[in-house]
Amino acid sequence: MAPCLEELFASPQHYERYKTRLGKKLGEFRFGFMSDAKWRKLFSAICAEGSPVRHCEIYDFFGSCVNEIKFALPAADYAQGICENYISQRLTTSEKPTLYAEIEYIEFAKFYDFASCGALLPPEHKSQDLDAIARYLERLGKFEMEPGEQSLKIYGYRR
Repeated sequence: MAPCLEELFASPQHYERYKTRLGKKLGEFRFGFMSDAKWRKLFSAICAEGSPVRHCEIYDFFGSCVNEIKFALPAADYAQGICENYISQRLTTSEKPTLYAEIEYIEFAKFYDFASCGALLPPEHKSQDLDAIARYLERLGKFEMEPGEQSLKIYGYRR
């Protein structure tokens, strides 16, 4: 069973400081579009067998770098790693869980580099169909989408 949100922090005091910091950060945005349940539903669909998504980057406003979802895992790993309040670091390139409340947006790039884990080969240049991804996600519900020529974004927050 996945740990609850509070258990991800070193102490109750760390969790309380986090909630204060999160509240201040959220005050910088004018609009919020996603709940934890909606992120969970979205990530479950993105990682589902038959999904047109092959590459997805997660932009969280507290993170120091962009994290990607790992798309070479067994289906059971995704089911266990998409938790109530966060997506587990086992499913992403992050070193810690990515809390849904911190996700500013996710992005699907039309072109991306795919590197095989452990391989000494250069990354492969690949592409994914952004229109197919948009149609697939629109069947799930209403999202704040920003389609573009080179990428498709789903926003959690906007300024």
